[in-house]
Amino acid sequence: MTYRTTSWRVVMALLVLLIGCGCSAQQTGSTASPKKGKPSQPRVQQVSEEPNGSSLNISCANAAVDLLLVDPAGRKSGDDPVHHASFNQIPKSSYDVEGDDPDSARVLSISQPAKGTYRLSIFGNRSGEYEVEMLAVNRKGKTARQTLTGELQQGKVKRITLDFDAESDAPLTVRTRAN
Repeated sequence: MTYRTTSWRVVMALLVLLIGCGCSAQQTGSTASPKKGKPSQPRVQQVSEEPNGSSLNISCANAAVDLLLVDPAGRKSGDDPVHHASFNQIPKSSYDVEGDDPDSARVLSISQPAKGTYRLSIFGNRSGEYEVEMLAVNRKGKTARQTLTGELQQGKVKRITLDFDAESDAPLTVRTRAN
């Protein structure tokens, strides 16, 4: 068996192993040796791509409110009834109204949210009580849950600041302020 045949068998075996284990490989170079005219073995670099299962979910079951979230880059997701606008600018986000009834639950979700400070506005569609639940999951699957309850008058806005960090054991910090 020649050197050339052996080196390609090794490369193929490595590729089969890498593909079989779900890893990805990147060939970083293969050059001919100027002295012997034989190709050198390609260098195979294993690229580790850990899945990021982090998420941020905000829901309100009794929908006397609309939700609007602004991410650290200034992008928005949710409804802004003051300006009669809906937004879906935050990557991997969704804002759903669960049903056709105006009192249907609101659910705002972000998969793999960016680290940083988020601003949540809770708009009062009508006067009444509200309960907003926030659930954050970090990369390791640890969760942090916060529930805010209160009363909001029609046309009023409650503003909340959320700090999210997918690397932290406590991925969510919530700060409220009075308007």
